[in-house]
Amino acid sequence: MVLQYSIAIGRAIYDIEPGVDLPALMSEIEAAVQAGGRFVRVPLSSDRTIDVLVSPGLHITVESFANRALEIVPTIETGTLSGLDEYDEFGEF
Repeated sequence: MVLQYSIAIGRAIYDIEPGVDLPALMSEIEAAVQAGGRFVRVPLSSDRTIDVLVSPGLHITVESFANRALEIVPTIETGTLSGLDEYDEFGEF
């Protein structure tokens, strides 16, 4: 099971780049709040970042979640339903 992280900034939610040093990012956010506000760069993917003006009162949440592979469900073969295939409620137009 691989843990992934997302960050909610106000009402917007972003997935954080895997491998980001999360404790360092959270410390940087805390330092920005203590300084009264400054920009913090948040890496979202290898080619995308956002610069957030972090200031007191801005609601930021970091969430961790397990990335689970999709389960492959075998297909169920179904036969025709007796009598219903011939039913046509509209008849011929």
